[in-house]
Amino acid sequence: MLGQILAWLCQLIDQFITQIRKRIRPRTRMELRRYHQIPRSNSFYTGKLRLLIGLEGTLVCTSPTYIQGWDKINIKYPSGATQDFYVKHRPYLDQFLLIVSKIYDVSIYTTQIQEFAVPIINRFCIQIKHNFYRYNHVYYLVTKSQRKQI
Repeated sequence: MLGQILAWLCQLIDQFITQIRKRIRPRTRMELRRYHQIPRSNSFYTGKLRLLIGLEGTLVCTSPTYIQGWDKINIKYPSGATQDFYVKHRPYLDQFLLIVSKIYDVSIYTTQIQEFAVPIINRFCIQIKHNFYRYNHVYYLVTKSQRKQI
């Protein structure tokens, strides 16, 4: 009897918390000057958490030299120069992204510039809402005391 009451009470608390989360809107953060922050996930509305996955070495491998069986991608830089890269996706990458996108809000993180990463990301089977490129990174130079930031 006591176990049934506790189970009912836990369900009631879960329903109450769910109702509160639906009503509370995420607060917008102030952006730090010229630096970009990772936008908050819309998990309050969708119930999904954000999954941030690295591009190079995790999802794909890239090489400027020809490797048999790899896809060729032509990268156009802002300066007008173009360069060919060869890209190999991980085995079962599309299936992984399809399954994970049902559970999480998927975002891609890369240390490359946007012009390099966009042609690679566009070949994925799902459309990714938020991508983070080199200009999104924030670097802090710290002195020896690690209190004063330069």
